[in-house]
Amino acid sequence: MNDTIRYIGDFTPGTGFNTALRGYLRALQYLGLDASKVRGVVSVGLPIGASTDDTMPVEDWTYHYLRGMWRDEPPINIVHTHASRFGDFYTANKYNIAVVAWETDKLPARQYEHFGKKATVAESLNKFDECWVPTRWVGGLLRDSGVNPRNGIHVIPHALLPEYAEAAARLTSKNCEEVNLLSIGTWNPRKNMEQLFQTYAGCGWSPLDGVRLDVCCVPPARDGAILLAHSRQANEHVQAILQGLPDGPESAPSFGLYTTYVDEKRVIERYKAAHVFLSTSRGEAFQLPAMEAAAFGCWIIGGGPWLQELAEIAGTLDEGGLVDLVPTQMIPIAPMPEVTGYEIGQKWWHVDGEALQEALVSAVSAIKETGSFEGTLKWAEKVRQHYSVRRIAGLIAKRLAVATEEIEGSAW
Repeated sequence: MNDTIRYIGDFTPGTGFNTALRGYLRALQYLGLDASKVRGVVSVGLPIGASTDDTMPVEDWTYHYLRGMWRDEPPINIVHTHASRFGDFYTANKYNIAVVAWETDKLPARQYEHFGKKATVAESLNKFDECWVPTRWVGGLLRDSGVNPRNGIHVIPHALLPEYAEAAARLTSKNCEEVNLLSIGTWNPRKNMEQLFQTYAGCGWSPLDGVRLDVCCVPPARDGAILLAHSRQANEHVQAILQGLPDGPESAPSFGLYTTYVDEKRVIERYKAAHVFLSTSRGEAFQLPAMEAAAFGCWIIGGGPWLQELAEIAGTLDEGGLVDLVPTQMIPIAPMPEVTGYEIGQKWWHVDGEALQEALVSAVSAIKETGSFEGTLKWAEKVRQHYSVRRIAGLIAKRLAVATEEIEGSAW
């Protein structure tokens, strides 16, 4: 297998895309793939020749693309990149696999232009021999949008990174004296962080009620100017919410807002301490934090079809209390142009505020009443098994076997 695969991935650091990519690469390594045989493609944020962690070396994709240096590469071509680039990385006379990582309904019809050629995402994907998607919902979304690759669309879920799985497996209980809530994501309109703070502030808890919200607000880039603008606006939004409370900021419940790049050790510690994970937007493109939190036994409060699949994997909605699905509604977003670049009037699916507050108060009350978290941790094992690198590697191996059989039986 070491000589049969070229894996093109986007190594943009500090993003869900990078985490999703690393999970797939770990699964390939589990199958015995030599890291040195895989080419990494950098989009933004990394210099040529850099690497993101212990996964794969990174090279500048334009150098190879424009010079035609890929024609002698291995016959299986796996492309895991942004929507606008699938067409760029299709390679003639290879077995082409497109890995579609997003859980959002805004991509298939979008049109992009690269090197003077216009195409929708759907048109680009139909050039490929097959597509891998993380959930059934994404697969259905693509089919409904006209995506129909020659060898079909196959569900290959995101893989839980081993360091997360190992830390979660060692967790046997959680202290319930203080109920810890957690949310992770960039502070931009589609992530709906502002509503999260408004809802939390409106629950009526005081600093003495033993409830705490931690938000790991990862900035959209490592660039210093963007980082400062992002942190300033996030804090300004939160302070405005607190000032609007009936009794002022002093009446606000406890919270922590981290607006810098958060390393994995700190994130793991937050997952270990958290009881409830909050996902307030269906526009969250990856939902990887929700899966990671579930692996640590957190209850999940949020909305959207991805979380429905997570609930099915965990067991039942009323046994173990893992996932509470909150209705979503499409609303226009208020942009922060210098940080996000979003246009006025764009709409995203956000969770219903009243339903979110009701679910949040109910979850906190239930946790305080039981004073125990062992039952939910049992369901976390199901999540860890379903998203384990070993299981994902097995699913990938089956698809690679199909590709290899076709290659060996053809004139390639």
